Amino acid sequence: MVGKVAVCLVRYEGRLFALEDVCPHQGRSFTGGSCERGRIICPWHLKSFDLITGQGLLASEGNARVFPVEEKNGQVRIGMPRRSFSLFGLRLG
Repeated sequence: MVGKVAVCLVRYEGRLFALEDVCPHQGRSFTGGSCERGRIICPWHLKSFDLITGQGLLASEGNARVFPVEEKNGQVRIGMPRRSFSLFGLRLG
């Protein structure tokens, strides 16, 4: 978890990737899935998504949300989008 967002970390070919742990196809977790050819495969319906872009094979499958990730000195840092909020109808942040 990063804040309130469940994140799936994947190490593929020595590189670390971070995706929101929600398959856009039916909202299930990627836990128990696998990776092949640079794609994470959902264990529930075998839909796959690109680890870099999050793009599904078919437009109807949607796109997984991906986050930039950095591994340095044994620490993992995940770039989460800044949260914005509205105050009196004005968008802030």
